[in-house]
Amino acid sequence: MGERAHPSVSQEPYCRVASFVDDNVARFAYQWAEAVIATTECSLAAFCFLQSSYPHVAVVGVPLPEDLDHWIEGILSLGEPSSIPDRLLAQLNEPPTQPMNRGGGDPAQP
Repeated sequence: MGERAHPSVSQEPYCRVASFVDDNVARFAYQWAEAVIATTECSLAAFCFLQSSYPHVAVVGVPLPEDLDHWIEGILSLGEPSSIPDRLLAQLNEPPTQPMNRGGGDPAQP
């Protein structure tokens, strides 16, 4: 028998975005989202960027269990719901071309 996807998990892209007035609150929301993602088996990524001179936090990827969605929604509720252009969303959903350096070393070194 072949494997089946879990019936309650859709494969539609997941995207939640919030804008923030305060850089520190945006940084906190981003770090909190990163921590939740890191401790959960999921295919999500968090991004923090400027758009229209305001910091934004986006969480994108493959849809997740409903309870994790509630966590992400709660984290992003520290800001205002927002959206991003389709072109940017497509870029955020692309797999990285190089491995991410999480060790704090010099990213220019192999």
